[in-house]
Amino acid sequence: MHKKGIFSVKSCYWSLNSNQAMEMEWPWKLIWKIKVPYKVSDFIWLAIRKACLTHEVLQRRGIQICSRCFMCGEEAEVNSHLFLHCRTVANLWDMFLCILGVN
Repeated sequence: MHKKGIFSVKSCYWSLNSNQAMEMEWPWKLIWKIKVPYKVSDFIWLAIRKACLTHEVLQRRGIQICSRCFMCGEEAEVNSHLFLHCRTVANLWDMFLCILGVN
């Protein structure tokens, strides 16, 4: 709505594309505002965008690889398994969070 209460496409566009709306739809953009080293933010951005060079990405680029998770060797190396579901990685996350004092 425009300030005068009249609908316009322009006002609707600007309200939908405001920074607040963008942050709600794409929270991964918030990683650039976190006070961590740039390489950490860069890695998080790559992982969220599924751009890390996992076997899955290399296969999409035409490289023939027998895909096995490097950490556990049990499943194919895809982003979701490598960063979320791998038992070995889950143990590493637990140790990391324990060091930070997060339960």
